[in-house]
Amino acid sequence: MTLRSPITTATINGVSVRFFRSPQQGYDFPWSCFTDLMEAAKLKEEHQLFFLRMVRNTHGNDTRVVPTSRGPVVLAPHFMAQGAIHAMEELGFVSSKFEDEYCHGLAEAVSAVVAHLPPVARFDAAIAMAQRQVGAEAGG
Repeated sequence: MTLRSPITTATINGVSVRFFRSPQQGYDFPWSCFTDLMEAAKLKEEHQLFFLRMVRNTHGNDTRVVPTSRGPVVLAPHFMAQGAIHAMEELGFVSSKFEDEYCHGLAEAVSAVVAHLPPVARFDAAIAMAQRQVGAEAGG
């Protein structure tokens, strides 16, 4: 199996979090390394496993386990990562700064995905990503 490489890496809560191209066809927000996000949240191992199981059990078909140079990782689409971040924030595990840093990293990853396009097409691609996201959140 081919090793996957991140398109960009963001520092979230002092930890490197990798972002990868979406495995979906068409324009889609980059996916984050969910296991990196859990490390960045600095959760106890039992809490990391809880969130990982929750994502894999409730949205297993929407996540991917992929090989990387640092070993296999779980990739999750934006809506799952953001949902987990909101849950961790609600539970008091992370502050709102965590989501801010995640969104900044996501924006850098989106920029990397559309960098080859002319400016107007970049905007259209970002809108298509957002529309797809809204569909995913609605269960579509």
